[in-house]
Amino acid sequence: MTEEQQIKVVLGFDDQQMEERIMEDWLRWCENKSYSNQYSIPTQNGHVIFAERDDKDLQNLVADNSLFKFWLDAYLDCLLDFLDHVTDMKPLPSPEEALQILNRSVVDTHRLFSKRLLNHARSKKIVEYVGS
Repeated sequence: MTEEQQIKVVLGFDDQQMEERIMEDWLRWCENKSYSNQYSIPTQNGHVIFAERDDKDLQNLVADNSLFKFWLDAYLDCLLDFLDHVTDMKPLPSPEEALQILNRSVVDTHRLFSKRLLNHARSKKIVEYVGS
């Protein structure tokens, strides 16, 4: 059984669920790295700061293939670490427990970024932005 198959078995995922999970984590990473416009609103007790996501910046990041490859390499390393961890457990965790362990494993990807690749992704101009 391949490592990919082992990961899916431990999580109780089929191919589509695994692909959806990877893409959800990719989008979450891009949201974490994308710019947001902050503004404050004065209130009686002081100022309340709101952040509004810059959708164009987010779309630039999501659409960049080089940035995705960088992230995916780090993500796959986390998946392999996850697999090593859960296969050492006796008994094997339930799919629900394995998912919690996976969630903790992929948090590490949020700390990683390449400033050069982020800037390169931001420098590209998408012809038509979603929602424009």
